[in-house]
Amino acid sequence: MFHWIQLVRDRALSLTRMPRLSEWVNENPEVPPDRWFKKFSGMTVCGGGSLVKTFLLPYQAATGKEVL
Repeated sequence: MFHWIQLVRDRALSLTRMPRLSEWVNENPEVPPDRWFKKFSGMTVCGGGSLVKTFLLPYQAATGKEVL
């Protein structure tokens, strides 16, 4: 959790993108049991199983299965 707070503080991650992420999480999306990622405008969310693990900036490469 502290990782994304630091990204927001460094202005690398905009809080304006958080509502869409929150909406997506509240939809209880189906995600793989192993590594996955979901692309949003300006960021990529990476997870493992049901947990969000980190956020990547647009120039960073994600690994795992892309969730649509």
